[in-house]
Amino acid sequence: MITQSGRAHLRGMLIPLTFLVLLVGGWWAIRQAGPELPPIDRHGLHRSVEIRLDELVEQLAASPTEASSWGELAILLDLHQQPAAAITCYRKAMEIDPADARWPYLAGICASLGDTDQALLFFEMAAMTMQHAPLPIRQGQLHLGRGEVDLARDLFEQGVQLDATLIQGHLGLARCALASGDPAEAASHLDRCEQLQPSAGEVASARAIWWRLQGDMERAASSLEEAADKLPREPLPDGVRQDAVNSQGVGPRWRRERSQRWLVSGRTDQARALWQQAISDDPTDATANLELAHIAQLQNDYPLAQASYTRAAELDPDLAAAHAGLGVLQMRGQSFEAAEKSFRRALDLDPESAQVRANLGSLLVATARGAEGLQLLTDACERLPEDTDLRFNLAMAYRKLEQWPESSDQFSVLLDLDPDRTRARFEWGVVLAQLQRFSAAADQFKIVLESEPGRASVWMNLTRAQVREQLYGDALASLRSAHAAVPGDWRIASELAWLLATCPDERWRDGSEARQLAAILCQKQGPTYPRSLDVWGASLAECGEYDAAIEKLLLAKKYLDEHPELPRDPELDERLAGYRSGTPYRFDR
Repeated sequence: MITQSGRAHLRGMLIPLTFLVLLVGGWWAIRQAGPELPPIDRHGLHRSVEIRLDELVEQLAASPTEASSWGELAILLDLHQQPAAAITCYRKAMEIDPADARWPYLAGICASLGDTDQALLFFEMAAMTMQHAPLPIRQGQLHLGRGEVDLARDLFEQGVQLDATLIQGHLGLARCALASGDPAEAASHLDRCEQLQPSAGEVASARAIWWRLQGDMERAASSLEEAADKLPREPLPDGVRQDAVNSQGVGPRWRRERSQRWLVSGRTDQARALWQQAISDDPTDATANLELAHIAQLQNDYPLAQASYTRAAELDPDLAAAHAGLGVLQMRGQSFEAAEKSFRRALDLDPESAQVRANLGSLLVATARGAEGLQLLTDACERLPEDTDLRFNLAMAYRKLEQWPESSDQFSVLLDLDPDRTRARFEWGVVLAQLQRFSAAADQFKIVLESEPGRASVWMNLTRAQVREQLYGDALASLRSAHAAVPGDWRIASELAWLLATCPDERWRDGSEARQLAAILCQKQGPTYPRSLDVWGASLAECGEYDAAIEKLLLAKKYLDEHPELPRDPELDERLAGYRSGTPYRFDR
C-alpha cells in the first residue's frame, strides 16, 4: 500500500523519469530523422541515380558534419536536374568548410543557367581561394551576357593568362572586341581561336559577325554555313567540373558522355569497364547492356556483344536498338532467319529508322528477295539522302542484282557526297567495267591507288581495264609499277608475265622476261599455282620452246585433275593444241 507521503515521493521520482524518457525519445527521434534534406524529386530518375542517391543520403546520415557528404550529394543533384536542392546542399558544404573552393565554384556553375547574380556571388567566393583558369572565363561569360564588356574583358584576360590554350578565353576576348567596335583586335583573337581549333562552330559564328562588320556579306553567310555543320558550343576543358562528373555522373547521359570521350581517344577498355560497372551496380539496366554491346562489337568481341544485345532486349523488349544490333550480329553469323526477325521487330518499334530499313533491305537482297530489299534500301536513302553508308548499301544491292546502271548512279551520288571513300570508288570502277566503260573504270582505280598504292586488287583491275581498251603499253606500265609497289604479290607477277608472253601487240611482248618471272613463280606451289605453270608454258612458247611449253601444260592439267575443286580454264586444251602445232598463244582482250 502506497501512503500519501509515498505518493509524494513517487511524484517526485516521476518528474525526472518522465524528463529522461522524453529526452531519450527525443534523441532517438533526432537520430532517426537524420540531417534535414532539401526537397528531392525522385520522379523520372534513372534507377542507377536512385541507387547512388540512397547511398549518398546514408553517407550523409552517418557523417552530417562532413562537407564532402553534403558536397557529393550536391553534385549528384546538380548533374541530374535538381538545381534548387543541389544549391542548398552546396551551401551546407560551404558552411562546414569555407576553405574548400570546389563547393562555391560548382554551385556557381549550377546557378549559371537560372540566377546570374547568385552564380556570380558563388564564383566570387571561389575566387578568394582558387586559381583556376576556367573560373574567370565563366565569370566573364556571365558579365558579357549582362553587357558588362569591360569587366568581362578583364576576366577573360585573367583566364588566358592562366591557360592560353582555352579557346573560350580567346573567343570571349574576340566577342568583347566586337562589342566594343574594335575589329582589328577581334580578328587577332579569332585567328588564335582558329589556330587552336579550326573546326570550332562558335568561332565560325563570331567570324560571321566580324565579316558582316567588314561589309562582306558573302563571307559572313559562308561562315554561318560552316557554323551550322559544327558544334554549337565549344567545350571548356575544366578538371574540377570533370572530376565532379566522374564521381557522381552515374546516369545514362553522363556515362554515355564519358564513354564517348574515351572511345574517341581510343580508350575502349575504359569505356567497356564503365558499362560493366554500371551493370554490376544494376543488373536490370537495359541501357547499360546495350552500351556494353556496342563497345564489345567495336572490339570484335562478338560473343559478348550478342549476349549483351540479347540481355538488353530481354530487360526491355521495346528497346529497338537492342533488336537492331542483335540482327546485325545474327546476319554476320549467317543466321538469316533470326536476323530478319530481329530487324522486323526493331522496325516495328522504330518505323522511322533508316538504318534498320537499310539493314533489313540488305538482308532481303542477300536472301534472294531483291524487290522488297531494294524498296527498303531506297526508302532509307530517301529518309537520309546524305548518309553515305546507306547509299553504299543501296549501290551494292544493285550490284549484287547485276543492275549495273542503277548501281553506277548510286555510286556517283555517293562519291559526290564523299569523294574520299575509296572502297566506294573501287566498287564503282568494277561496276563501270561491267558497263564496258573501261576508261572511266581505269580513272576510278587510278584515284584509289593515289592513296592506297599497296592494294594489289586495284592494280589488277586497272590493268584489266586498260587491256580491254587495248592500251597494252599503259597496262604493262601499270603492272611494272604494281610489281615495284607490291613485289611479293604473286598475282601481279603472274599477270605481268602473262601480258609479256601473250600480248596480241608484238611491241609489248618479251618472252624472255616472262619466262624468268614464271620460273620464279613456279619454284613453290604458291597461290597462283597451277596457273603459274600455264603462264610459264606461254612464255616458253613465245620463246619457241614448244616441247618445254607442252610439258608445263601437261603438269598443270595433271594437277587440276588431282584437285577438281580448283577452277579450270576452258582454253587450256586449246593452248596445248597450239603448242603442239608450233603456235604461241595470244589473248583476245
